[in-house]
Amino acid sequence: MIELFGHKIKVRKDKFGKELPCSGQALSDVVESIKNIAKDKVDTTAHDEGTCVLGAGIKFQYLLTRERIARSYCVFRAPFQGNIGSYKALKPVLEFLKAEYPQFSFYWDDGNMD
Repeated sequence: MIELFGHKIKVRKDKFGKELPCSGQALSDVVESIKNIAKDKVDTTAHDEGTCVLGAGIKFQYLLTRERIARSYCVFRAPFQGNIGSYKALKPVLEFLKAEYPQFSFYWDDGNMD
């Protein structure tokens, strides 16, 4: 059980034995609160550079009801098409999320090359 912002989020193991949060209204409310807190950490001096990609951003894994295979949820989408510029812009956010909310195991996903 994860308790944040007055919400209790259920946790289950996926088919590999990793504990992940379960989908539901509590998870949605907590993620929305986390997004509102972390949005000020985006590096606004970064600019678009690097390879054009689709689907890059900061993500975490969760489980749907009765499923054992994890799904990814993108909390912060890449602000640019370029992978290098997007990572530079969101790196402070990722570091903050990893430090403050380690129970979600936030990670950077470079997306797919366009």
